[in-house]
Amino acid sequence: MYFPTPCLRLVAHGALLVLVLAAGSLFPRQAAAIEMTALDVPTLDGACAAAEPIPLNDTYRKVRGKPTGTDLLRLRVPSAGILLLHGSSPASAGTPPHLRFLGRGCAGGGGYVVLRQSPAGLLLRISQPGSFFLTVSPEDPSRPLFSYKLQTAFAAEPRKVDEVIPLAGDPPASCAADGLPSFTSVPFGTSCLVELRRDAWRTKDVDPIDCDVVTGGVAAPGVLVVESADPLGAALYAGTDCDPEDRRVEGVLGSRGAFMAAPVYAGDYRLDLQLFQASPYSVDVKYFALCGLGEQDDHLDVPLCATPLAAGSAARGTIGDVARDDEDYFTFTLAGPATVRVGVRSEEAVAAMLYDEDGQRLAAWKACPGGCAKGIVRALGRGRYYVSVASAEASGGRYSVALSRLAGQ
Repeated sequence: MYFPTPCLRLVAHGALLVLVLAAGSLFPRQAAAIEMTALDVPTLDGACAAAEPIPLNDTYRKVRGKPTGTDLLRLRVPSAGILLLHGSSPASAGTPPHLRFLGRGCAGGGGYVVLRQSPAGLLLRISQPGSFFLTVSPEDPSRPLFSYKLQTAFAAEPRKVDEVIPLAGDPPASCAADGLPSFTSVPFGTSCLVELRRDAWRTKDVDPIDCDVVTGGVAAPGVLVVESADPLGAALYAGTDCDPEDRRVEGVLGSRGAFMAAPVYAGDYRLDLQLFQASPYSVDVKYFALCGLGEQDDHLDVPLCATPLAAGSAARGTIGDVARDDEDYFTFTLAGPATVRVGVRSEEAVAAMLYDEDGQRLAAWKACPGGCAKGIVRALGRGRYYVSVASAEASGGRYSVALSRLAGQ
């Protein structure tokens, strides 16, 4: 499975902020990025030369002769771009894997920014090519990790502007106004790099709350990066209004190294650009497709590439790869609080888990073999949720997963 090369068709959705704050979950959600330094990583005396190489845009599998301890791995990245790493293990393989990124050397080093982070996965922006190192160890040190798989996907940074879109007319007096004719519609998701440019002004002064509003859509999951050398405030919303609940990320562009970036799903997005001065500016919007490279199957194995699941519907799948370590992800969103039931029916024993937007596990259960159905009922708030389905006994088989809202909700 995994992610397409940089110039795929785009249509845009979402964004993220890259300054110095706190890393969030690999499950796509609003979170700022952090630089990791040598102080954040363990000391592995002279071990870099012995690190095991792993492939790019492929799946690396490891059966561990020693189920405890730490594996040191090396990955060669050919250029600047977005890198996704995701680890998993069959239910029979003990505790899940824990990934730790060490940067360009065993003692740390720069050349990257962590955009999202969870115990089993990392999403990074790579600024310099080279060899990067990471460790894999048991998530629970008291339990063994017998085997795991690590999926990698990389989309290179676009090197040229594919489309320049002029922003016409005076900006609206407030970003909060909806339906204004001055909105600019942009095909964020149909090119590697779109440049939004304002060259002319008809007004002498700009009120600090004046802003340009840009809307667009994304056709497939990926990562959207927004950056500018000009001083601007920026906010990205899921949907085309500016409901604070839908804001994915916000920040200030223009300083050295400042950018916004975030995982995005298929759908519409809104980018508000707050103007700090009455002068021309340009903004680069880059889309990185990350769900078409590497090992593919019926439903992909990372949250970013999860299959949408609608209330009142069911999705069918198969746990059936040769290694019996398949793990399928599904996702659904709630516009407000609701009580839902997530049920799984299967031919073989499968393990299901429910996660929130931050990757926190909310529930775990098993569906018994032979076609019986089991599920969970949970009262949930507004937001995005994920359901994973994997084999409970390292065996294959067909299954179905269904989502329903309970009556009166």
